[in-house]
Amino acid sequence: MPPASRLVGTVAVLAALALGAPASAQAAVDVEHVGVSAVAPDGIVGPGDTVAITETIRNRSFAPLSTLTATLASTVATVPTTSTSAYAPIAPAAELANVPAFQAEIPSTVRCGAGVPFEMTLSGVDGASLVPFEIPTGVAGARRSYESARVPRPIPAGSVGTLSVPDGGVRADAAGDATSSVTVSDAGLVKNVRVRIGKLTYPDVGHLRLTLVAPDGVTSAVLFDGEASGADFTDTVFVVPTTGVPAIAGSAAPHTGTYTATQSLGAFAAADGEGAWQLDVATSTPAQTGELVAWGLDIDPAVCDLSPAAHVVATPNPAVPGQDVVVSAARSISPVGDALTYEWSVDGAPFVAGSATRPPESF
Repeated sequence: MPPASRLVGTVAVLAALALGAPASAQAAVDVEHVGVSAVAPDGIVGPGDTVAITETIRNRSFAPLSTLTATLASTVATVPTTSTSAYAPIAPAAELANVPAFQAEIPSTVRCGAGVPFEMTLSGVDGASLVPFEIPTGVAGARRSYESARVPRPIPAGSVGTLSVPDGGVRADAAGDATSSVTVSDAGLVKNVRVRIGKLTYPDVGHLRLTLVAPDGVTSAVLFDGEASGADFTDTVFVVPTTGVPAIAGSAAPHTGTYTATQSLGAFAAADGEGAWQLDVATSTPAQTGELVAWGLDIDPAVCDLSPAAHVVATPNPAVPGQDVVVSAARSISPVGDALTYEWSVDGAPFVAGSATRPPESF
């Protein structure tokens, strides 16, 4: 029965192909990153810390997901091979965190304020997926304010004006002018930036676009043309999206108050704060001119150590025996801006509470 034998052979080949298909491709688990929690022993994730990590994911599919196993990897942090975790079954659209927490060590070479990248691999009977996320280091320290030295600055019709805060260098703007700025020597990475427009005069600010440029070239729009209206900005502050802080659209001129920037100023998180920050002011109409009278930045630096830093100065120094000396710790700082208290010990005596500066005394 030759025809029958040929038919059997064809069916056998097709069956073999069908059985081999699952081995060549695995379905993707449809999940997304929701949020990550990293806990360090001292409460602040920083260089050299071993942290416990829980990653919350959302099931984006219309079907429940069975139990998923999870492994973690990083090109920066060290993740022990024994640090594995899992997700219990997840209902459609539900969110869930892994149990137990992953363990990872942040290298001591990471700069405070930098983000540490991770990738979590999920696998289970429903398929597999890769979930990337980043853990920030540090917390926002005491705010530092900087004022532009190059003001007032004319805003020509239909052109771009620039101002800088701050590296003491000279920078040319689009019109060929040069900018010389004050020096900001505060090193470190940024946690948060606020842009303050102290005073800007312009007939209709709806024609203006404001853009902030960081020293490393990162750019974010503070205001797009058409968002605000009316004349002038006075004490107008732009911030990252914050609960309760409105957009500037619909506010009354001269827009005094605090508003959410057009594009998130969070783009500057982890940027190096030291250097020249530039504000570009562009107008879209050739019929109007104005002036940028005053503007500045507030920068919250990233800090990973909350211990106050003592700074003691003696005047005069050196001193001769019997000469009155004033000893001051007024330049001591708290990284997060907390109020400081002072205790003094002289010649090995017990510490006694006092003010930041001691009265003149001789030794």
